[in-house]
Amino acid sequence: MTYEELLAKIDWYDPYYCEELQKALLAIMELHKPQFNPPGCEDETCCPAFVSCEDCGAYYPCSTIQAIEKELG
Repeated sequence: MTYEELLAKIDWYDPYYCEELQKALLAIMELHKPQFNPPGCEDETCCPAFVSCEDCGAYYPCSTIQAIEKELG
């Protein structure tokens, strides 16, 4: 699932019942969003297939995003 699809899935949950959980997941998502141009790459032409996690630098989706996807289905 894409980053946007996962955000939409988190937004789908009713914040009245789980507002703190929703805020926490959105904060984690913000930290681990995809970065299309890693440090040292000036534009998409030098490494167009490389997408990394903005926070941890692992290939996207990093293990944090994979864990959220797994639990949300």
